[in-house]
Amino acid sequence: TLGAVSANIKVSKELDSERRGSMGCKIKERREMLRMSQEDLSRKSGVSRQTISSIENAPDKNVSIKTLEKIAVALDTTVGELFFDRSV
Repeated sequence: TLGAVSANIKVSKELDSERRGSMGCKIKERREMLRMSQEDLSRKSGVSRQTISSIENAPDKNVSIKTLEKIAVALDTTVGELFFDRSV
């Protein structure tokens, strides 16, 4: 029914909104802003491309602070700026 379709669209938009605010999405946005591929970020950070992909695509992925620091440095930022500064 139309009501069910509308409800599904609303839920989908809410999930997209949650993902946009997720750690992985922020990493991906910064990486793409710098025109880096996952492979480029992997080489620069020392974090495997598979791990980077997993972080970017799993909003509830648990990641160590050490890994986040490596990624942030490779993205020419800090963990604080990457995740808590709205301008990044």
